[in-house]
Amino acid sequence: MKKFKILAILLVLMMVLASCGQSKSSDEPSTDPDNTGVPDTPIVSASGATIPLANEIKIPEGKVIKVGYLAQNETDQFNVFMSQALRAEAEKFGASVKLEVADGQSQAATQVSQAEDMVAKGMDVVIINCIDQNACAPAVKGIVDAGIPLITVNTVPVNNDLATAYVGVNDILAGEVAMQIMADALGGKGTVNVILGLLGHPASENRWTGMQNVLKNYPDIKIAASQPADWDRAKAMAVTEDWISSGNKFDGIIACNDEMAISAAHALSAANVEGVKIVGVDAIDEALALVKSGKMTGTVFQDAVSQGRGSLDIALAAVLGMEIEKEYVIPFQSVTKDNVDDYLGE
Repeated sequence: MKKFKILAILLVLMMVLASCGQSKSSDEPSTDPDNTGVPDTPIVSASGATIPLANEIKIPEGKVIKVGYLAQNETDQFNVFMSQALRAEAEKFGASVKLEVADGQSQAATQVSQAEDMVAKGMDVVIINCIDQNACAPAVKGIVDAGIPLITVNTVPVNNDLATAYVGVNDILAGEVAMQIMADALGGKGTVNVILGLLGHPASENRWTGMQNVLKNYPDIKIAASQPADWDRAKAMAVTEDWISSGNKFDGIIACNDEMAISAAHALSAANVEGVKIVGVDAIDEALALVKSGKMTGTVFQDAVSQGRGSLDIALAAVLGMEIEKEYVIPFQSVTKDNVDDYLGE
C-alpha cells in the first residue's frame, strides 16, 4: 500500500512541475509570432530599426502583391537556402502575395534579360541577388526606371544607391573573418592559397579585399596562389589538385565559399596530404560537419535564412508604404571546432 501512495505522490508532483513549466512558457514573449515553428530573428539596420516581421505586415483584404525574385542561381546550396527562406516567407501571406522566381544560372546577361521580363509583367516590387556588380547594373537601373521598388539582397551592385533598400551582408567582413581564422590557426606564419569565386562577382571581390585587409597585420603570412573556381565544386577540386601536383608548398587554403572549401578538403584527403588548414564561408551543413571532424579548420556563418526572409518582408513593406531603412546588414560569425556545435544544433 505504501508503494502505491509513494507512486501517487510522485505522479502529483510530476503533474505540478509540468503545469508550472507550461505556465512559465506561456508568459514569455513569442519568438515565433506567425506560428511557423521557426523563431524569427530580428534583422536590424545601422540605426537600430528592425525589419518588420510577417505578422506586423498587414496587406489589405483583396489586394495581391506581385513580387519578382531574380536569383543568382538555384544550384549553389547557400543560394538555395536563401531562395527557400524567401519562398517560405511569401507563403505566410497566402494568396495576398504572388511570388515569381527567375533563376539567373550565374549568367549576368540572363539576369538582365529576366529583369526586363519582370518589368514587362508589371511586378509590384522586385528583389535581386546580383550575379555581377557591374554587368548587372543595367538590370537594377531598368527596374528602377520603370518605377518599381527594388530590393537588393546579399550582393551589392555598383549602382546600389538606386535601390529602395539593401538586405544582406558586408562581404569585406566575411573575408576578414575567414583570414583571421586562418591567421590564428597558422600562428601568424605560413603560406596560403585562395580559391576565389566568379571573377567580377561582388562577394568574391569583396571577400578577397577583406582577406588582404587582415594580411596587413600578418607580414609572415603570404598568399602563394589565388585562382577563381566560379563557386563550383568540380572546378575547385581541379584547382586544388593542380596545386597539389605542382609541388609548391602551402599551409592553408581559404575558399570564398564552403562549396569550394569542401572540394579542397576532399582533394587533399584523396592525395593523402595532411596538415593543410582549410577555411570556407557560409557555414553550410556539410562544411560544419567537416569542421567538427577536423577536416576543415573553420568557416564563416552567413545567415541565408534571415537574408531571404528579410528581403521579402522589406519588399512588401516598401509596396505598402511602410517606413523602412536604406540598408540592413546582417553580421558574419566565426565558426571553428570550439563553437561548431552551436551551429550544428540550429
